[in-house]
This record gives sequence, C-alpha cells and structure tokens, in this order.
Amino acid sequence: MQVDECAKAKALAEMELQAAQEKLRTQRYEHETKIAALDDSLKYSQKQCQSLQQSQRALEEKHN
Repeated sequence: MQVDECAKAKALAEMELQAAQEKLRTQRYEHETKIAALDDSLKYSQKQCQSLQQSQRALEEKHN
C-alpha cells in the first residue's frame, strides 16, 4: 500500500510541477512580448527625439 501511495504522490507532484512550469512559460512569453513592444516604442521615441532635435537646430540656425 505504501508503494501505491508513494507512486500517487509522485505522480501528483509531477503534475503540479508541470503545471507550474507551464505557468512560468506563459508568464515568460507575456513578459518577452511586453519587452519587445516597449523596446519598439523606445526606438520610435528615440528617433522622434532625434528628428525634433534636428528640427530645433535648423530653426535655431535659421533665426540666428
């Protein structure tokens, strides 16, 4: 009887571990997706900033 109980406990522990691993994989994917989106947003913002700085320099040179 102890062997059966041990086997059941092991199977349950393995199922819980698999569920936890799947949850972590899902969270990792969600975080990686958010990071990629934020990275794209940062790159876009940096390009916009550079463009505005160039425009500002051009206007300053024009009015000086």
